[in-house]
Amino acid sequence: MLSQDVYARDIGGTQAGARRFFDLVRLHASGKHILFLEQEMALLQKGVTDFGLSLDETKGIVFNTAQSERLVLESQIDQHLSSFMKKSLKRGKISRREFRNLVKVYQIMAKDTVPADDAEKRVKSIVLRQGLRAKRDWLRLGTRRWFNKIKPPQSA
Repeated sequence: MLSQDVYARDIGGTQAGARRFFDLVRLHASGKHILFLEQEMALLQKGVTDFGLSLDETKGIVFNTAQSERLVLESQIDQHLSSFMKKSLKRGKISRREFRNLVKVYQIMAKDTVPADDAEKRVKSIVLRQGLRAKRDWLRLGTRRWFNKIKPPQSA
């Protein structure tokens, strides 16, 4: 009998925790157009540790809330750009023109809410995570300075 009480209480707590977590995600989404990777990871961690939800439940709640609130998740942009880079870039190198195009795509996918310099930093972190390198800019004596000048975001 004791185990059934514990089981019933755990289920009730999970459902209540899921509802509270859903409200928390909606609160984070209000007034925003994009949820950056750092914020998304913090929400996922909070859902698992503070609300007692599984990782799949927290991901589902964050994704569904983003869809209903018309919020863009940076992790989705990251996935799209990463798969595009794997298919289109040759020899593991990215040219300056390709990089600029990826920055424009990032901004479009982020609904033009991310400034160009911030988008450059975030695209650079995606490029580095993919293990790509910058092509030399032969117009400027073969340097990669154009890529090295871009500082990645603090958390990347």
